[in-house]
Amino acid sequence: MKCIVIYKSKYTGAVRRYAEYIAHRLSCRAVDVTQASEKDIEESDIVIYGGGIYAGAVAGSAFLNDHKASLGEKKLIFFTCGMTDPENYGYFNAIASRNVPTGLLKNCFDFHFYGALDYSKLKFMDKMMIGFMVSSIKHKPREKLDEREKRLLELKKYPIDFVDLKSADLLIWRAQNINAPRPGFDDDDEEDDLYAD
Repeated sequence: MKCIVIYKSKYTGAVRRYAEYIAHRLSCRAVDVTQASEKDIEESDIVIYGGGIYAGAVAGSAFLNDHKASLGEKKLIFFTCGMTDPENYGYFNAIASRNVPTGLLKNCFDFHFYGALDYSKLKFMDKMMIGFMVSSIKHKPREKLDEREKRLLELKKYPIDFVDLKSADLLIWRAQNINAPRPGFDDDDEEDDLYAD
């Protein structure tokens, strides 16, 4: 099956790094969303879309809505990048529900990966959102903080980079096995959870 990776990377290039890694492993192209076209969708069986999360919105995800008619005929894999724990499935289920058009959700696989942050490059509103995240961490006892939380507390001093390209290997497996059953779900179950991987 022919794939394309379409992405929107905003500040640190973390999403672009994942997109390029995925595209390399799948022997396909990675295209910035501003350069992606209807033809790119038409020529692909699987469309992989990735963007960073900013206040609950995924960068460039309007592309999915703008092309939902064409995408409805394709297999869709959606990935996000940010600083929230990738195992927070409920949060990412809600993110996908808000950013992937309803008609595309049923057959969509979604994934989340850790990203990178450089406070000095953020716009004002993004700094505000990060500030809320950091203020919630400040109240935890130091010994209960994980490595990510400790690094976030020093974000204004040092950029942080939690990009782990190998974490995208499950997404790559899914693209290579797009018709394999969703783990833990019955194919006939109408109530399958969106976040299956």
